[in-house]
Amino acid sequence: MNELKQDLRQTFKTQRLSMPPKDVNEKSSRICETLIRNYHEGPIVGYMPIQNEPDLSQFYAFCHHQKIPLYLPKYNAITQQYQLARYDHSTDLKKGHLGILEPQTDLVSVDQLPASTWLIPGLAFDHTGFRLGFGKGYYDQLLDSTPGTKIGIAYDWQIVPKLPVDQWDIPCDRLVTSECNE
Repeated sequence: MNELKQDLRQTFKTQRLSMPPKDVNEKSSRICETLIRNYHEGPIVGYMPIQNEPDLSQFYAFCHHQKIPLYLPKYNAITQQYQLARYDHSTDLKKGHLGILEPQTDLVSVDQLPASTWLIPGLAFDHTGFRLGFGKGYYDQLLDSTPGTKIGIAYDWQIVPKLPVDQWDIPCDRLVTSECNE
C-alpha cells in the first residue's frame, strides 16, 4: 500500500504544481468565500500554503476582522512534532520546518484549545473524508485526540472516490472545495 500511496502522492503533487497562479488564486478565493459563508463559531486552526495548496489568506483576514482566534501549525524541534501557535495579521512569519511559514509566537498544545474548526490541506481526499498528505503523519498526530470539526480543503479535482487508508489515518468531517461544499 505504501507504494500505491507514493504513486498517488506524486501524481497529485505534480498536478497541483502545474496549476497556473490565476487558477490557484481564483479557486482559493472561492474556497474562502465558502468558509466565510459557513463559519459558525469558535477558534480556527489553519495552515500556510505550500506548493500551490489553496491559499486561505482571505478567510484569515475575515477571522482577524471578526476577532476569531486563529492558530497555525508550528514545528517543535524538541519533540519533533507540530504544535500550534497563535496567528493574526501582525504576527511575524518565518520559514520553519519543511520550508513552511510559521508564526513567531509561543507554542500552544493542541489539548489547550477548546473545540476548534480545523482546516486541513492535502494532496487528495476521498468521499469519506480520508486524506492523502505528504506521508509524514504530522496531521494525523495533531488530529489524533482533537475535539472539533475537521474540514478538508481542496481543489475539486483532488476529490477521488476512494483512497488507500492506514489504521492511523484520521478522516475529515467535511470537505470544502473550489467548486462545492460536501
